[in-house]
Amino acid sequence: MIRKVSDQVIIHAAGDIYRFLTTAEDTNGAYALWHATIPPGGGPPLHVHHNEDERFDILTGRLRFRVGENDLEAGPGDSLLARRDVPHAFYNETDEPATMLIHVTPGGMEQMFHEFGKVVVSPDAVPEPVTPEHIEKISQVTKRYGIEVLGPPIGGVH
Repeated sequence: MIRKVSDQVIIHAAGDIYRFLTTAEDTNGAYALWHATIPPGGGPPLHVHHNEDERFDILTGRLRFRVGENDLEAGPGDSLLARRDVPHAFYNETDEPATMLIHVTPGGMEQMFHEFGKVVVSPDAVPEPVTPEHIEKISQVTKRYGIEVLGPPIGGVH
């Protein structure tokens, strides 16, 4: 399926902006792909996927990653893989937004963003700050998708 930008769903979730390019519905469950914008201070809590592998391709900006026991910085052209059952997180510790493509195999978990995120019309809309109540909601929703929230974001700000 080909999606024009005007047809793509944009969701604010955990302080970040996700634009869904291809979903499990499009690929018979094989994979999902989305564009992520991570504003300064953004990034998810430390978490682990039990059902899928997740690959991150950095397009712009710089992000700090924790994948398993490894802490590293990634920038444009870098690609990282977080295999299922490996704890991981990323964090934008710069003062500029970062963008990346996120590939998830198999697809399906992208539906959880609809449950704890907020659909927005414009990719330029500013995400609301993440609260402890929002993190609790994320933790409850992600369990149904085989994802465990293990701790705070690696930047420690949420």
